[in-house]
Amino acid sequence: MNVLPQSERPLNGLVVVDFSQFLSGPLCGLKLADLGARVIKVERPGDGDDTRAFPPFVDGESAYFDGLNPGKQSIALDLKTEAGREVLYRLAGDVDVVIQNMRPGVAERLGIGFDAIRAVNPKIVYVSISGYDDTGPMVRAPGQDLLVQSFSGMTYNAGTRDGLPHPAPIYLVDVAASHNACEAVLAGIIQRDRTGQPVEAKVSLLAAVLEIQMQEITTYL
Repeated sequence: MNVLPQSERPLNGLVVVDFSQFLSGPLCGLKLADLGARVIKVERPGDGDDTRAFPPFVDGESAYFDGLNPGKQSIALDLKTEAGREVLYRLAGDVDVVIQNMRPGVAERLGIGFDAIRAVNPKIVYVSISGYDDTGPMVRAPGQDLLVQSFSGMTYNAGTRDGLPHPAPIYLVDVAASHNACEAVLAGIIQRDRTGQPVEAKVSLLAAVLEIQMQEITTYL
């Protein structure tokens, strides 16, 4: 818990729109909120973020969802409709940062990719989180924590010489990616303020988990 009053936190006055779900993006948003940013979480009408349905539940609320989203504001928008996108464009035109972790190409199809947002806000810092970046042969592959642990060799590193690969007992890849996304936001704000130009930053789960294994991979190679 941040003990500083809101007015004294370093990101006080910064406004973030967060389209992300599950862990990597929402945890980045939580870190920014703890640092003083105003974070507006965009959810689907009806069910909202998928993690609202994740157990365990306390007084009818998902403890998982509540743990990742304290201090944030929430708005329900159907981004598949023109009306929903119009509301979003008005909202995005007056913020500093956008975070999203949709599959590569989805934000563009919905009309909320970097080019669409910078058209309404030429000083936006736009951070995307994906499984394997948005280019290359893995671009369409599912980018889920355990899958990326396996693909990167992390489960092999956690196993034994004569045993099976072993996954990490926590969602280590998503957490690491959330740190990288926060770094991208903070660096993007500095660059935006220095140049007056919009910034697009891309973070991947694969890059995050390879960084975690830097010593092991260097030794192996």
